[in-house]
Amino acid sequence: MGIFSWWRTVEQAERFATLQPSRALASPFAGESTLSQAVVLDDVFRAKVQPVTRAEAMSVPAIARARNLVCGVLARQPMKAYRGTDPLPEQPTWLTRSRYFPPRLRALWTIDDCIFFGWSLWVLDRGAADTSGRRPILDAYRVDPARWKIDQGRVIVTDRTGQDFTVPDDGYVLIPGPSEGLLTIGAETIRAARDLERMWMSRVKNPTPIVELRYTDIDAAPTEDEARDARATYIAARQDPDGVVMVTPPGLEVVTHGDKGLELFVQGRNAVSLDVARFFNMPASMLDASQVNGSSIDYENNAIGRSAYYDITLRTWALPIEEALSQDDVLPAGQYAAFDLSALTTPDAGTGPALED
Repeated sequence: MGIFSWWRTVEQAERFATLQPSRALASPFAGESTLSQAVVLDDVFRAKVQPVTRAEAMSVPAIARARNLVCGVLARQPMKAYRGTDPLPEQPTWLTRSRYFPPRLRALWTIDDCIFFGWSLWVLDRGAADTSGRRPILDAYRVDPARWKIDQGRVIVTDRTGQDFTVPDDGYVLIPGPSEGLLTIGAETIRAARDLERMWMSRVKNPTPIVELRYTDIDAAPTEDEARDARATYIAARQDPDGVVMVTPPGLEVVTHGDKGLELFVQGRNAVSLDVARFFNMPASMLDASQVNGSSIDYENNAIGRSAYYDITLRTWALPIEEALSQDDVLPAGQYAAFDLSALTTPDAGTGPALED
């Protein structure tokens, strides 16, 4: 690896270390491959808040759908090596085969890393040097974000036994995403979406609008303890399966104050979907979101939305991986890697794009 290639990897590593806090170890499938739960200082409100985790983000329906639309579709498209406009007649085997992890799932979780964390790491198996001194790549393994870190410009990976080891400079590919990651740039949106979902669930349990228990008889005004008991009795009655029918004592009137909350839930959830679509660079209609409150999305030209999804959304997330795998220390000079998206522009026969065995 030449001095400039070494500088590139170190510069990327230092940028990652600057942007990302340390993280605890976790299984890649346990939903814990997220930022550590240390309390941080919010830049806006100057208050202590918990970092957003990937599991919390995926609990937001709009984010889960957007993630699946990007990862699921893009990972199914074959990654190929090209020279000029033509695929190489003999493709690098590590693009389509791996003894560590199924290649399409490797691509899926790499895209997932770029979406949520802004970075992904592949550790490389290299063969013996050829006559030019180049060590060809034999295999590549995507490392869960919870199992690697940057320490003084070096990539440190923690294995399954908890042991740390330093990856050689030519033993990894660091893939930067198109942004700092959804857990960073979308933290406030994720928190707001989760709060909205909690409020929505609470409203399902108690669908009646804001309620006031009003005593109409001034002479029978209750004491503080009596008012508190009346409130607790009413809440318990509403939570009872038969709570739709109740009896109020003389002098007590049940007054409801509008139903603005329902409108807030509908518009708020639509707004969350719109914001998520913007984060993913995705047509809002794909997340069932309307650009105009109260309007139907049926009028939207589906052909335009489909074209924008292929040409803008998928290519936005494909670009970082393609560029990282096209570097001269990954593929020989004059070659580059790219997803073959041609299958997306032709009718699907049900088998998906043609893939290497």
